[in-house]
Amino acid sequence: MTAIAGVEHKGNVWIGGDSALTDVYSDGIRIQQSTAPKVWVCGEFLFGDCGSVRQGQLIKHVFQPPQIPDDVENDDPSMERYLTDEFLHALRGVLEVGGSLHSKNGVETGFGCLLIGVRGMLWRLEEDWGFYRSTLGYHAVGCGTDFALGSLHATQTTKMRPEQRVRAALEAASQWSGAVSPPYTILCTDGEEYVCSE
Repeated sequence: MTAIAGVEHKGNVWIGGDSALTDVYSDGIRIQQSTAPKVWVCGEFLFGDCGSVRQGQLIKHVFQPPQIPDDVENDDPSMERYLTDEFLHALRGVLEVGGSLHSKNGVETGFGCLLIGVRGMLWRLEEDWGFYRSTLGYHAVGCGTDFALGSLHATQTTKMRPEQRVRAALEAASQWSGAVSPPYTILCTDGEEYVCSE
């Protein structure tokens, strides 16, 4: 369980994540804080992971995104084509070899969703391997999604900086979801990092 929130702003993408790890047992839920951030940079890409710890580790430490071809422009159609072809084939290969794929109702899936920032665009990767980019310029994944999206909507017309909007979204998710908690890590595709201890 987690909350990952992202924002597009002036050619960059900010993605932030909480630190909660949740185990569900027959007698309840146990929550711990992880020392490993759920948000990281890999080359041109910024990732925010929601799902199994194993999936996140494979993507963070093993997966290397294929080079973006020269004919891919900074627009939805050409980037979507690259993501659904070269990028996804490479990602699925890493997850398959690492034992992090399963079948649900006859459909192969991973164990969670990702937010991916690249070239100023924020993409969401679903469990069924579908990619999409919202016209709103922000998104969230995890059990705190609804609370984070509500916050991002409320701050859309304010003068808050992108990292402040992402932090506010994570704080809203922490307030209203018992499976989301600080500290938060917020990264930007321009290399900036914001670690929020509270």
